[in-house]
Amino acid sequence: MLRIAGAQDYRPRIHLFLLESIRSLQALTGAYAAGASVPGEHAVFIVEEILTTLWGPSEPWVAEGFAAYIAEPDIDAQCRALIASGKARPLEDMVNSWWNASLFPPTVIYPELGSFVKFLCKTYDIARIREVWRGGSGRIARVYGKPLDRLERDWRAALTAVRH
Repeated sequence: MLRIAGAQDYRPRIHLFLLESIRSLQALTGAYAAGASVPGEHAVFIVEEILTTLWGPSEPWVAEGFAAYIAEPDIDAQCRALIASGKARPLEDMVNSWWNASLFPPTVIYPELGSFVKFLCKTYDIARIREVWRGGSGRIARVYGKPLDRLERDWRAALTAVRH
């Protein structure tokens, strides 16, 4: 839309939210649609069914992590700050089939999950994250050849070793 309007840049950060259903979008924004925007808040809301159409249903942690990775160009810096503050949580608290985003502050879940999903996509490949998207967190060890705690150590080491 910005390209069509001839904009060269857009200063405010645009926040992207992926929601599980049209009903959840309606509860949040009042709109009954597959997507909505709130220009004054620089926010775009998309019903996850768009990605679900491509890859099928997913566990919420991977969908939210993917959305945070795509929406936040400085997701690793945000995650480093979170870790430095001592507020980061172990991934096992979030990367599971029963995870509920409402139990964690957004300032924790989005930087951590976004940075972790980015690490998986960049270090391995999109095909593996798609396989976890489709099969859930229970497939992580088989897909990546190591358990979640080992992947978490590798991810955290990569975060501290490289600063983009």
